[in-house]
Amino acid sequence: MLSRYDLEFLKVVLEDLRYLENHWCNQQPSVEEIRRNTTVLRRLLVDNDLQKAWKLCEFSKEPRITIPKPSTSVNHPNLVYAQEARARLGSNWASTHLQ
Repeated sequence: MLSRYDLEFLKVVLEDLRYLENHWCNQQPSVEEIRRNTTVLRRLLVDNDLQKAWKLCEFSKEPRITIPKPSTSVNHPNLVYAQEARARLGSNWASTHLQ
């Protein structure tokens, strides 16, 4: 049986995933939105909250995050640095890049 803390933790993770789905999948997020939401992404992916929630739910294996190959729009002969971010939730893609 899950504790009250575990249930609250799962609720927060689900809310964050729904937020990202609602705000990033149906529109291209602005650079400012990406910057503000990196704390959510860091907690889910780097701090392993997504994996912890996955295990609490007793799902098999591990959560899978896939990305498509980089778009051709980030290729440029004078490019010094490029960062591209894409997310897929369901059948929708959200992407942005900095050059």
